[in-house]
Amino acid sequence: MIKKIIFSLLTLGCAMHVLAQQPIIEANKTWNIAQCASLGDVCTTNCYKFGGTVEVGGKNYTELLFSVITKPTEWSSVGFLREDGTGKVFYRLNTSSGEVLLYDFSLTAGNVVELPSVGSGQCCSSTTTVDSVKVINYQGVDRKTLYVSSKNLNSQGDYGKTFSVWIEGVGSKLGLLQPTDCLYTGSYFYLLCSSVADQLIYQRSQTSSCTITSVNNEDLQREVVISSNAGNLAITNNSYEPVSVALYTTDGKLQCNFSVLQGASESISKSSLVSGIGIVSVTSTRFAFSKKVMIE
Repeated sequence: MIKKIIFSLLTLGCAMHVLAQQPIIEANKTWNIAQCASLGDVCTTNCYKFGGTVEVGGKNYTELLFSVITKPTEWSSVGFLREDGTGKVFYRLNTSSGEVLLYDFSLTAGNVVELPSVGSGQCCSSTTTVDSVKVINYQGVDRKTLYVSSKNLNSQGDYGKTFSVWIEGVGSKLGLLQPTDCLYTGSYFYLLCSSVADQLIYQRSQTSSCTITSVNNEDLQREVVISSNAGNLAITNNSYEPVSVALYTTDGKLQCNFSVLQGASESISKSSLVSGIGIVSVTSTRFAFSKKVMIE
């Protein structure tokens, strides 16, 4: 009798860890993914969301759209996704190409899976082994999490072992279309955030923001122009949203801060500022950068 009770309790405990399948494809789901240069701190935020559905060969696919955070109204297609209800997620570059396996969340520790290249410069072919499987809570929701290691064939034809983490319903910590680290020459990726209807389902623990932009991103510095003349420091906002501006001394003392509306300019007199090198910090909902200026 005691053995039966113990067995029942163990069975109940195991059942509590059985999670309902959590799909990748959901309406209003988005991803913000950092793409950074391997040499130097040059990063931007890539955005992904779903578009419409299409039937190919009797199977339903959902279009995946891409934009850069600095151009949020310009979306382009980067492929189509399909799920089969067993934990497998498939990708195809377009409606005329074949589909390849992107993820398999039904795998258990010790399983090995071949992942072909998904194309569009997103990821390489690999032989991937599931090292362990855990249930981890992200933003209040328990999700099946697979820790994997891969032997990758990258675009240069070289092999290398890399590691990644797959989160059911989210994708990879490297990015939705980066199930493994492909050892790209010149760049690397990591997932910043994923949301459904603007509610976070994942946020990278090392960051406090869902966007990242380099301090030396020339495109952004053309959107917000910082100019200096003999008597004034001027900020011209050519972007489509307001920006916040703060001026600091090199030792971190705040001298002034103000906002500049989209399409507007603001200037401050240098006579009210500390002479020497100043640091102008510009932030918006999409980006942040700073620039050194001379206050004479």
